[in-house]
Amino acid sequence: MEKILGIDNLATLVLLASPNWTTTQIVILTICIIAIVIYLLALKLSWGLLGFFPAFTWGCGLPTLIALIVATVLIVKHCGGGVVNVTDISINKADIALDVGTQETLVATVQPSDATIKNVSWSSGDNDVATVNGDGLLTAVAAGRTTITVTAQDGGKTATCVVAVSGVTLNKSELTLSVGAQETLVATIYHNNANNNVFWSSTDTGVATVSSNGLVTGVMAGTATIVVSTEYGHKPAMCKVRVEAPPATASPEQR
Repeated sequence: MEKILGIDNLATLVLLASPNWTTTQIVILTICIIAIVIYLLALKLSWGLLGFFPAFTWGCGLPTLIALIVATVLIVKHCGGGVVNVTDISINKADIALDVGTQETLVATVQPSDATIKNVSWSSGDNDVATVNGDGLLTAVAAGRTTITVTAQDGGKTATCVVAVSGVTLNKSELTLSVGAQETLVATIYHNNANNNVFWSSTDTGVATVSSNGLVTGVMAGTATIVVSTEYGHKPAMCKVRVEAPPATASPEQR
């Protein structure tokens, strides 16, 4: 009997009844276990506890002990409420547009509102376009588009927000041409405006020129930078162009 009603077995019995505990449950459980241990001692030694528990024999005390254990489990469950799992997660914005260098905080909400574990983690699909910290603070780094994802620690539910950082990008950052050769650069604009007009220019038209459609032409050996910008004042995109002279042609005398 002593082995069956030992402290280890008693704690195991109660924990098996509810394996997930909140702080409130643990406190109440501790108090109840102490009370049960004292009661066990009172039964063992056949003396009353502060005049409240009369002396019992094991025969009549066992039903009372079982009733105390059941009452403990019920009280703990009622006061602690058990673990409430996350069933869904959302972000306050499904998409957002930012200018380079600006910031905005995204807010994640887990459901249900009384979920036990509400911790979340944030990540960016492309940190070169936009970064996000552990508090959901979003920072626009460079023109482009990426997806921000928030993940619930409990259950791994996710939600996403598409971020477009306003600006313009080029398909190439460097270009090599021969004199007289041509190649078209492609500009991509990221913003919420319908006007997609861009403006092209060359830092040295004596080396390389560029048309209004991004067609670059090598003029003479040297280097120049092709610049594309928008009318909204976004940070321009650039492509360094190196123009190579054609190979020298041998003269008839050298042949």
